[in-house]
Amino acid sequence: MKKINLLYICLAALVYGPVQAKKTNPVKAVSITPVSVVADGDSLRVALNIRTERLKVRTREGFSMQPSIENGAHSLSMPRVEWTGRQRYKFDRRDRTIYPDVTYTEPYARYTPVRKNNTYMTDYAVAVPYQPWMADASLFANYACHDCCSVVPLDKNLITGDLGLTEPEPAAPEVWSADPSRIPQMVCFLTPQVEAVKSRSENVSAFLNFKRGSYVIYEDFSNNPAELRKVDELLTSVIGQQHITVSAIQITGYASPEGTYASNDILSRNRANSFKSYATQKYNLQQYTIYTANVPEDWDGLIELLKQTNPVYKDKIFEIINSSTTMDGRESKIIALQGGAPFREMLEYLFPKLRRIEVRADYVVDAIAEKDLRDILFTRPGLLSLEEMYRVTKEYTPGTREYREVYEIAARIYPNDVIAANNAAAAAILMGDLTDAKFYLNKIADDPRSFTNQGVVAYLEGDRERAADLFSRAAATGDAQGNTNLQWVK
Repeated sequence: MKKINLLYICLAALVYGPVQAKKTNPVKAVSITPVSVVADGDSLRVALNIRTERLKVRTREGFSMQPSIENGAHSLSMPRVEWTGRQRYKFDRRDRTIYPDVTYTEPYARYTPVRKNNTYMTDYAVAVPYQPWMADASLFANYACHDCCSVVPLDKNLITGDLGLTEPEPAAPEVWSADPSRIPQMVCFLTPQVEAVKSRSENVSAFLNFKRGSYVIYEDFSNNPAELRKVDELLTSVIGQQHITVSAIQITGYASPEGTYASNDILSRNRANSFKSYATQKYNLQQYTIYTANVPEDWDGLIELLKQTNPVYKDKIFEIINSSTTMDGRESKIIALQGGAPFREMLEYLFPKLRRIEVRADYVVDAIAEKDLRDILFTRPGLLSLEEMYRVTKEYTPGTREYREVYEIAARIYPNDVIAANNAAAAAILMGDLTDAKFYLNKIADDPRSFTNQGVVAYLEGDRERAADLFSRAAATGDAQGNTNLQWVK
């Protein structure tokens, strides 16, 4: 079959005119709302909200939007936003490594891979040097698509006409006590321990429907197709996959509290065993260790749902649960509460969410060769330890977007890890992004290991007193970098 890729679509839009382009032009998926365009000191600050919906970009192709300010013969291009297919991103990155291009600049934002059903929001904020010709200039959006060999311009749309700017007053002399050139020596990157055994667990909940009186799994019954897809995504991601050794699979059947405990015990156990048989046959799991368990009445799950939904009768239900047991008439007391209205509401809206099958896969990640670390970082980072992720940073220059991206991925995969948050903050500081740095540091503000980087942020913000205090506290814990920084700010 003849494959029509995005580049051919772009060429067709140029050759055959607006009738055909209307059907396929990816520009239609992008909407831009100007927030502000102001002259501030010696800078022109542009803020846009960029929203992308139902954009289709094939894996080997890319699509971009680049704002520009234009007035007659004068023009200035600003950083672009890219939506790039997974393979296109890998190919472009490889080419830039093999054939460095000094003219290449990183985009303001890049989204890869691009999923058609996703909505992508970009808060675009850029400052450029102000020039007098910009006062009555216009702001445009320039679109283009590209593949391996060429870039094809698409539409050029007006964002804002005559800007009507008032030439700014000369910027007042800036009083700056910090020395930004020292920042690379001041930030603190923590070193994680080597993870000797990389044990992992992943789990999903499937809210399956069963025919009356049956425990058989029917794949096409009711909403079962959507629920079984969640299980399929989990099991196919670990069964027979490179670098993964599955140690056990746990299948747990849950039932809601209505009815007798004995019947719920049989119900939840039979459904767990039925799902075990189904999964074993469908995924050829005979050689794997599979455990089954059951929860006849999921009171813990009900408590969590009540906390989330916060109905007016929540506290009364909690009192009954905490003061009685299943064998002590807990259910009958709830049924009697307020004439049974709370029970009927929970029976309709909350209990169905308790009837489920939970599947958990426990596995160990094998040793990964050095040459494969970078590819896995960008495809399945959860297989890497922090220490392995940080080895990838050796391929990039500190202070670059690529260097920072490694630490951001690590912080996303290990959201509760102090080292991951601290190092993501350090990488953000090197890029001059104190907002993101403070976001990460606020999560670990009470941990002494973060004091040095908190001090660097305070130093850059001109608060030398707070910076000195944080460096002093870091030095008191034996942090040599904190002590060095303290000498610089005195």
